[in-house]
Amino acid sequence: MRLKPLAASLLLCASLSVHADEKSIPMDRVSWSFMGDSFSCQLKLLAEDHGSVELRQDAGSDLKVIYSPLIPSENSVLIGWAGAPWQEMSQSRRHSTRKNNHQYVANSTAAMELMRALDEGQWVAIKTNGTTMTIPSIRWEEPAHSFHLCRFNLSPMSILQARDTTLYYTIGQRAVSEDHLETIHDIAKYINLDPEVSRVLIDSYTDNTGNRLANLQLSRERAADVAAALRDAGVPESMIESRGHGQRFPSANNTTKEGRDKSRKVMIRIIRGPLPEQSETIEQQDTVSQQGNENDYFPN
Repeated sequence: MRLKPLAASLLLCASLSVHADEKSIPMDRVSWSFMGDSFSCQLKLLAEDHGSVELRQDAGSDLKVIYSPLIPSENSVLIGWAGAPWQEMSQSRRHSTRKNNHQYVANSTAAMELMRALDEGQWVAIKTNGTTMTIPSIRWEEPAHSFHLCRFNLSPMSILQARDTTLYYTIGQRAVSEDHLETIHDIAKYINLDPEVSRVLIDSYTDNTGNRLANLQLSRERAADVAAALRDAGVPESMIESRGHGQRFPSANNTTKEGRDKSRKVMIRIIRGPLPEQSETIEQQDTVSQQGNENDYFPN
């Protein structure tokens, strides 16, 4: 089938550089690839003789765009988008980057704008050393669809963020707050996505205001409430172990308001890997019992 004159001229225009300080990656060498799982989503283009361009989002982090040239530039690098040659009233925009080793990284605002522009058929534009390189958005749609789905299902937390979480309480507060619930739901989603998680340990502490036994009871109630919220969010009960410490083991100076504010807390710790052998569990229980039975883990 013969191409219409207009289509043929547009195709020719897309494959040629218009100015001496501009160059374009040929369409037949443009191929976006997607890789992803519950903790990382990556949409990458290898540009031969130039390096790579990547849209990436990791669990608990913002979307970013990364340019990795074959030869690092000593000058600034701008990353953005430009209208395709056949688009009427085409616009363009560039964002500054920060250099990270041999890569140039643009922030989430730039990444979101670039992704929207590519969805609309715009082209990637990278300016460095006085030259602008444009990359057509051909063969973008299918890997981009997979990338969007991956981002939607991405864990809200990384293992570094999820493994140790602290919920702080106000004076006399027992109930789990809305902010606490949001964090607990994020932790629960992480746990349900990570098959390596074997236990979730909950440790609750109070300040030294009031009666020691009342504080111990309050810490147990807070720990139980957090455990219940995790169960409601889908964490298996068999994984959860709770412990109330009361005012023992303060992490800050309880003689000041700031210290007491830091002492009223529930800590959630995620343990990954296989459960310990029974003999090791008994050893741990013996160690804990020497500190006093009031600090033993108790059933939820």
